[in-house]
Amino acid sequence: MPTGMAHDTDGRGLTVEEHARLAGVGAQLARAFAASGASERRLTRTLIELEPLGYTLLADRRRAGGAPAGVDAVLVGPGGVFLLDVRDWSEVAVREGRVLHDGADASDEIARIADLAYLVQGELADVGLPAGEVHALIALLRAPEVRAELYGVRLLGEAAVVALVAGAGARLSAVQVATVRARLEQLFPPVITGPIGVIGSPHATAGALLPSRESARAVAATDGLDPARLLDLLEHGMRARPEPGTAFLDARQARLVRRDAEGPALVVGGSGTGKSLIGLHRAAHLARGGGRVLVTGPSGPLVRSLAARFATIAPDLGEWVVFRSVAALAGDLLTRTGERDPADEATLAAHGVADPDGLIAAALPLVRSTGIAPFAAIVVDEAHDVGPHALRLLHALVGDRPDGLLLLADPSRGPRAGEALAEAGIAVADRVAELDVDYRGTAQILAVVESLLPATLGARPRAVRSGEPPVLLRFAHRAERDTALRARLDNLLAAGADPAGIAVLALELDGAREAMVALAGLGAPVAPLADESAGEPAIRVGTVASAVGREFGQVLVTGAPAALLGPAPDPSRDPLDAWARARRDLAVAASRARDGLWIGVLDGPPPALGA
Repeated sequence: MPTGMAHDTDGRGLTVEEHARLAGVGAQLARAFAASGASERRLTRTLIELEPLGYTLLADRRRAGGAPAGVDAVLVGPGGVFLLDVRDWSEVAVREGRVLHDGADASDEIARIADLAYLVQGELADVGLPAGEVHALIALLRAPEVRAELYGVRLLGEAAVVALVAGAGARLSAVQVATVRARLEQLFPPVITGPIGVIGSPHATAGALLPSRESARAVAATDGLDPARLLDLLEHGMRARPEPGTAFLDARQARLVRRDAEGPALVVGGSGTGKSLIGLHRAAHLARGGGRVLVTGPSGPLVRSLAARFATIAPDLGEWVVFRSVAALAGDLLTRTGERDPADEATLAAHGVADPDGLIAAALPLVRSTGIAPFAAIVVDEAHDVGPHALRLLHALVGDRPDGLLLLADPSRGPRAGEALAEAGIAVADRVAELDVDYRGTAQILAVVESLLPATLGARPRAVRSGEPPVLLRFAHRAERDTALRARLDNLLAAGADPAGIAVLALELDGAREAMVALAGLGAPVAPLADESAGEPAIRVGTVASAVGREFGQVLVTGAPAALLGPAPDPSRDPLDAWARARRDLAVAASRARDGLWIGVLDGPPPALGA
């Protein structure tokens, strides 16, 4: 692209052109809000000014079939879908789960809007929009200071509503917005038939954060709107770049996010089928419905990775969705019930619990005896690696209540999910969904993964993309392998690959340490995968275990013995279980790759992987 003023950045990741456009939108929003007196039309007139960013306001609508729309307007754009209702209420309060205004109980009206939002979520799930991207808002004309929520419907002053939408950024691409808008046009046709003018923007791109409730409060501290603060919100949304693909799913995934379950439910599928993303959107959906939700898994690194992804999906729910590993949760429960002083390791030893399994075993009888229930729902990722004691503990916290327990498992990563759940006393009955499409890797990468897994697992997910063949190399010496590893990384970087999208994985910690030494002075930043404090984008190096729950554009696997690529060893001489586990770990490492895979092994016969 030719360089020039129009494409120079402002030092914050935006071009001068983008900065000027956002500044104009922010100023016009403020002017439109100030020019219109407080009325039911002021909000819609103001939000029309978002059209240059790719928004369309559907006002004066009816429901398909002739019923009233149920809300004053529907706004659709890069930040999602906003169902807007304007009320001339004052002295609004939420008390004991009821909304009161001017002495009257308006809870039934809130429930009606919540029901409409639920209906719209279901209709839009059919085109792939997760439930959490549909927001029900009530704008209060005469109560600008109110911040309340009931049944998932948020009550805010008008200025706070504008701030919320302005800071939503660009979560959906222009194509995704067009798909959602077309479905909304069917759901809410105009009162007067005729040509419908659709205003879009070729500049709308994916990747932004919803503003926090604190941001909305800050920008809307008064009944007015500050153009400079609006610009800050707009710029923040444009600069933020969450993981691509988190705000739009396929239709089946989106339907699973909001599917009602009468008891514990199970979603199974291989790597790349979207289990974790479904779980995160499900947690957000349940939290918006009321109550705290726990997202957990077998390890701290996995849970921290999930928490980081969730922050791009629903940052306003940080207080309502808790991320803890099962062992950390057990420690929390022991502390909460007074059975463990976190500052007194002698107390821990007195219980005979010096390891995570011991913590879990100690917490289970306490939960059962006290009936403690700190969560309305629990989502368990990587449930195939969660042992029976841990599963029993999680089940004890929510029981068989509807929508209480969702387990996400990969049948190729351990014992059969059904068998593990049966051992833990968890019955999922007919509440099992199987995912059969791999959206992450290419067909070529998936072939490598399949070749490493037992044929007894049955059909594997199918890929939807094709790409370059994986590189599989055998080396006689470690120095030769390390030279080839560096050469591969040099080539990727020279081709413009983002260092943050590259991972070097080893089966064991020693192999990861060797890789760190081999990559010293590479010419690009390198950081341990487990080091979350690394500020600049860096090539990540770590074990397969530390990469679970993560994905990368390019994955390089090092430190694996070539024996893993050949036939099974003679069980009379070599432990077959250890070989099978290591081979499965190698498959997991390969499955972390989206676009490119390089595997370098030492010694043994030539690899016949993916044949």
